[in-house]
Amino acid sequence: MRETEYLQALHSNCLTLADGSVVNQSVPVVLPVSTSVKEQASGAAALALVHAGRALAILRAPEFYPHRKQERCCRQFGIYHTGHPCIKASGWWGARLEVFERIMWHDGLDSYRLTPNQLRRKFLQLGADAVFAFQGFTGITQEYERPDAPELVIQTVGRTIEESTMEVISLLESQGIIPRYEARNQEVEELFIYGNRLSSAIEEAATLPQIHLTDLDLQWVQVRQIYTFFILCGIYINTATLVSVLYN
Repeated sequence: MRETEYLQALHSNCLTLADGSVVNQSVPVVLPVSTSVKEQASGAAALALVHAGRALAILRAPEFYPHRKQERCCRQFGIYHTGHPCIKASGWWGARLEVFERIMWHDGLDSYRLTPNQLRRKFLQLGADAVFAFQGFTGITQEYERPDAPELVIQTVGRTIEESTMEVISLLESQGIIPRYEARNQEVEELFIYGNRLSSAIEEAATLPQIHLTDLDLQWVQVRQIYTFFILCGIYINTATLVSVLYN
C-alpha cells in the first residue's frame, strides 16, 4: 500500500479508488524492508519481489514511508508487543503491485482460496446476500464438551495444521457438505499483468533491484494481490435464514 492507502485502511477501514468508488479494506498491507535495502532501492523506478530465488512480482514506483508502527499494531492486533511475530516483521513500504501468477501454497487447500470474482459467483449460486462469520459454538473461553459419538477424531500430535485440516475437509467432502476437490482454472482475473506482457515483465524483473520475501511476506503479497478469502471460514446464507437461525 502507498501511504495514502495505508492511512485510509488504518483509520477508515476502506479505500477510495480513483473512480470515486469505495471498497472495504480494514487491514493495512505493508511489508518489511531493512534500512540497507531501503537505501539501495531508494530512487529506483521498479523493484522485483523474489521468494525462494524466484521472481514473483514487480513493484512500480516504490514508496518508502515511516509510520507509527505502535499505533497500527494496536489498531490491527489489539496489542503492541515486540515479541508478536507479525509485529516484529511488520515494515514500511508500498507501491503498485504487478504479480506474475497466482500464488499457490501446494498444501491441498489452494482450491478453497477464492478470489473476489470467484466469491461473487459463489454467492450468486448460493443465493446469499451477505456473509456471516459465526463465533461461540466452541469458543476458547467455553468449557469443552466431548461429543458422545464424534464423526472425526484428529490426532494433532506430530501432525501439521494442513494435515489436520485436510482430515476435516475429507469428511465434509464425503458427506457432500462441500464439493470434492477438482482442478480449477487457476487463471485469476484480478492479476495486474496481462498475458501479452507477462514474458517481458519476467525478463524485466531479472534486471531490477530485488527485495527478498519471507513466507510471511508472501502471505501479505497474496492478500494485496487478490484480497484472498478462505471460503471455509464463513457460512454463506441469506439474511432471512440468519434471522431464523438466531431467533427460532
